[in-house]
Amino acid sequence: GNFEGTKIKMSKRGSKIARRVLHTMALVSITKNRSGSATNPVLHDYYLLKCQSKPKMVALGAVMHKVCNIV
Repeated sequence: GNFEGTKIKMSKRGSKIARRVLHTMALVSITKNRSGSATNPVLHDYYLLKCQSKPKMVALGAVMHKVCNIV
């Protein structure tokens, strides 16, 4: 088909504050410490797996969704 997943924007419905908190939690969970180890190894590996087939911001959105499900 003609569907392009990179042209779809994240939905802005819902709480701006909750979206910002989820975004911050996802960013912190995929970063690495100064020693080089991942802050959250499970979510970091999930992010790297998603980055193989999706753009980085789409993969970050998937991590946000995973964090939301965990919470």
